[in-house]
Amino acid sequence: LDRTVCLWDVRAFGGAGGKKAKPLATLEHGLSVTAARFSHSGDRLLTTCNDDLLRVFAGGKADKDWALQTAIKHNNKTGRYITSFQAEWLRGSDETVVCGSLLHPRGIDVFDASDGSAAERLEHDNVTSVVSLIAQHPTQPVLVASNSGGKCFCWRPEE
Repeated sequence: LDRTVCLWDVRAFGGAGGKKAKPLATLEHGLSVTAARFSHSGDRLLTTCNDDLLRVFAGGKADKDWALQTAIKHNNKTGRYITSFQAEWLRGSDETVVCGSLLHPRGIDVFDASDGSAAERLEHDNVTSVVSLIAQHPTQPVLVASNSGGKCFCWRPEE
C-alpha cells in the first residue's frame, strides 16, 4: 500500500510520445484510504483513512497547493465484517461532514469541517447496527444510511 491520495489530470493520460502522466498533487496518509470526496465547490477534499482520521484538504489556486486543513479523530476500525466507513460532505456544503459511527447508540456523526468539532449526531432507536455508507437525495433534504446487511435508515427534517 502506498498510503497516498493522488490528484490527476485525466487529459494527461495517454499523451503523445508515450510520456508517463504525473499526479498534480500527492496527499500522504498514515494507512490505507477507504474514500475520497470533493466538496460541493471542489475547493476541498475529504478523505477517510484507516488510521482513525477523517482529513479535510484545502486546494489552492495552483494544483500543488493542496494542504491539510483539518484532521478529525474518528474511529474507522470497522473490522472485516462491516463495510469500511466512507465519510461524505453534506449535500451542497463545504462545511459539514457526515460519517457512520461505532459509538452507542448507533448513528451518524456530523462534524464541522473547518475545525473538526462534533456538530451533531443523528440517532434513532431503530438503528441498532453500524451504518457505514451514506447517500443523499439530490434535491430533497433526505439522508439515507445503510449497514452491511443491506438495511437502510432514512433521516429527513421533521415537518
